[in-house]
Amino acid sequence: MFNRKSRLGNIGEDVAIKFFRKKGYKILERNFRTKKGEIDLIAERDGQLVFVEVKARSSENFGEPVQFVNVAKQKRILAAALFYLTKNKLWHKKVRFDIIGITKKGDNIDIKHEKNAFTLEHTLDSGNTYWQPW
Repeated sequence: MFNRKSRLGNIGEDVAIKFFRKKGYKILERNFRTKKGEIDLIAERDGQLVFVEVKARSSENFGEPVQFVNVAKQKRILAAALFYLTKNKLWHKKVRFDIIGITKKGDNIDIKHEKNAFTLEHTLDSGNTYWQPW
C-alpha cells in the first residue's frame, strides 16, 4: 500500500524517465539500492553515466524540489554510485550527478533539470569524513 508521498515519488520518477528518454538517454536502472544509499535513476547517453535524484513536490511553498538534496543525501547518492561503478567495472565511464525537480499541481507538471548538480569532490570536501563507498 502506497502513501501519498510515495505515489508522488513514483509519478515523479515516471515523468523523469519519459523526460530523459525524449532527450535520447537510455535508462539503465530505477531505484538502485545499496546498504549505503539509493539512486532514483541511472541513465546513459553518449558514453556518459548520469546518476539522477528525482524530487517531486505538489507545490513550491517551501522551496523548489531541487533544494531538498542536502549534503547528507548527496553523500548517500555518491556512495551508491561508487558501489554501482565498482560492481559493474565502469570506472572508465564519464559520470555526472543530476537532479530532476518535478512540481505537480493538478494536471500541470513543471520539470527542472539541474545537470552537474553536485560532484564527488565538492560533496566530499564539505565534511571531514572518512570515505569508503561500501
